Amino acid sequence: MASFIKGGRYKNKYRCGTVTYQGKNACYDVKINKEDLESEIINQIKSRFTPESVDLLVDEVTAAIEAETGNYKDTVKKIDKEIKSKQNEINNLVNAVACGENIDLFNEDIEMRRQEMEELKKQKE
Repeated sequence: MASFIKGGRYKNKYRCGTVTYQGKNACYDVKINKEDLESEIINQIKSRFTPESVDLLVDEVTAAIEAETGNYKDTVKKIDKEIKSKQNEINNLVNAVACGENIDLFNEDIEMRRQEMEELKKQKE
């Protein structure tokens, strides 16, 4: 890490941050001219981030986002299908009770399927 040294009668410079925080004996006190270092950093950024490389990076990020979105949509579809299946099972049990079956036989099944549906809905969120 570099630290900035504001020059008085000298030019502004950067130097090793270890010297700044731990003292002269912590490392070699190498000083670099501020303008030279900043100019070199800007040149390196420009050389690495050409319009073509930025376009390629954007395309790669877009593809990764689309892939992740596709996986999410597939998962949501599967969960929705399971929820619908559980709701159909509950409806069938309720219909059996409505047709005169003993409700005590089906209460546990209905409650179990309701809990399963709630768990699926939580997964969907």
